[in-house]
Amino acid sequence: MRPALALLVDRPDAGAGLAAEIGMPHALRLERLLVARALASARSAGLPATVWFRPPDARAAMRQWLGEEVDLRPQGSGPLGGRIAAAVAGAVLPSGWLVLLRLVPDLDASLAFAIAALEDVPYVLGPTTDGGCYLVGGRAPVFAALRDLVSPGAGALDALRTGLRAGRHEWRECAVLRAIERAADARAARLLV
Repeated sequence: MRPALALLVDRPDAGAGLAAEIGMPHALRLERLLVARALASARSAGLPATVWFRPPDARAAMRQWLGEEVDLRPQGSGPLGGRIAAAVAGAVLPSGWLVLLRLVPDLDASLAFAIAALEDVPYVLGPTTDGGCYLVGGRAPVFAALRDLVSPGAGALDALRTGLRAGRHEWRECAVLRAIERAADARAARLLV
């Protein structure tokens, strides 16, 4: 069996990040493009995928963007680590789970690497250029440092590595990718002109 993929998707905040720089309509379009690409990568890899969205009132917009065939579920409230644990709670072990924490372009190679790595080690991480993490996966239960994670941004990668070492867990890391958080990130990834 293949691991299940959970995509954690937050509607862009009108006052921060991309939405503040390029406007809400463009930020929403970019998010929709990146979610669609992530789902296409999951399909190519043969992974069952679920989009976990926030806020709960975004269901209609997500359904309109992604169509009826996509499995949509609202994220719970609370810190990121608890939402990750809830998203993978039903995963079949040892087949495993993967969680996309941040939207990044070009996931195909990283998903293929993560699937292969989970055959040899219990955990996998996908680091971002800012010291954060775009992907985490396992074929074992969610480890303590992941459950305690507050943000996938800067500092997350070090916190997860430290937690994995403390638990004496083995892991592999996917290629470092650029998370799309600001207009400059989107331009560098050629998603904005």
